[in-house]
Amino acid sequence: MKITTNKKTEVIAADKGLTGLRRKIKDALTEDICKEIVSIAYSEDDTFTQDAFIEADVFWDIHSNDDVFEITKQFFNGEDLDSKGPANPNREYFRFDGYDNIESTDYPGDIYLDQLDIEIIDYILDHLDDRTFPEEIQDIIDEYNNVDKKEG
Repeated sequence: MKITTNKKTEVIAADKGLTGLRRKIKDALTEDICKEIVSIAYSEDDTFTQDAFIEADVFWDIHSNDDVFEITKQFFNGEDLDSKGPANPNREYFRFDGYDNIESTDYPGDIYLDQLDIEIIDYILDHLDDRTFPEEIQDIIDEYNNVDKKEG
């Protein structure tokens, strides 16, 4: 939407457009979409490095030569985010917390949606033109870009 009365009004109209886009993206986010976007962000720019879970088989490959006592301590002192006990080595996904202990889960998308929704939306908005997102999100972006071009 472009209003030509003055610069301040244009900025307000543009902000309203982004607010609408932000709301549509938030409404479309699911656990699976969050998981895909975190994966895209992590692989493309190392965004969400501290938050990203890695699959168990990759985790075990990376840490196969770690000291058994140390990795055991990291699991014991860590947390299973699904059951709230110590980290569970039988889970499908792992990450390190801020204390270098292990967090485990079978549902990383749930955690991303719950804890990172605002950051994920910000990442999408920062990369509207240079990333391809999951279809549901990309359709919203494409619709926004087409409306913006028609009104601009």
